[in-house]
Amino acid sequence: MNRRLLALCAMMCAVCVCSCGEYEPEDVVDIKDELKISAYLLGEEFEDSGYWAYSEDMQYPNKGYWVSDDGREYDDDEVFALEELEVGEVRTLAPLGYNSTHNITLWFECDDIIEFTSEQAEDYTVQVSYSLKDPDEPLLTNWTTADNFRMRGPAAVSICPIGKFTQSDRVVTQVTLTGKEYDFTVRTYSEDNSLIITAKLRLTVLEDEAYPNGEDAFRLSIFSPNEVLSRFLSIELVSYEYSDIYKLDESMYEEE
Repeated sequence: MNRRLLALCAMMCAVCVCSCGEYEPEDVVDIKDELKISAYLLGEEFEDSGYWAYSEDMQYPNKGYWVSDDGREYDDDEVFALEELEVGEVRTLAPLGYNSTHNITLWFECDDIIEFTSEQAEDYTVQVSYSLKDPDEPLLTNWTTADNFRMRGPAAVSICPIGKFTQSDRVVTQVTLTGKEYDFTVRTYSEDNSLIITAKLRLTVLEDEAYPNGEDAFRLSIFSPNEVLSRFLSIELVSYEYSDIYKLDESMYEEE
């Protein structure tokens, strides 16, 4: 009888071990999905292979078409698309004000508290705005401008890279000064104020040889005639780090 009992216990233990080995938790979250940052970007196949031309004699700065080096013309929706940023990739943003958005719009997809900080707060060369009324669509009519703020995700921010000081705090521009760079920090927090993600973003104004600098249609009054302007900036997700509290097995985040 004792031998049978021991054998039965051994079988039960074996079943338990096998069951535990096959167990896969269903609620494990990939930290890369905790915060997604998106923007309208130029397709990679169009990089360094053409220029952006305005439609209808520059009557509508948000509208235009892409002219490739071989002379072929592409509609704007063929060359620009809303895409998620990837760490270490430098991408060209759609022109300022593209798709009827104000300035540059970035979208943050997460369910946590987002803290956005402009690292240029002291020189007032860039303005960042957000909206509590319409978090996904910050517009001039509903936004608040601040250098540091918190908001509930998902949400969006409007970035106006002016390039020089202005007394106005509600600026919309289609062009900006060249030779400028802007850095931002994005952090997410849980309900108990525990830090989850820290991300660094960098915007760099690009040379825009095709922009008709002689035209004053979209030039802000603060820009002088001899200043070189551009419609384009690049964006880079410089870093994306999760706090020690939320660190998991690094193998979860390796690209397949």
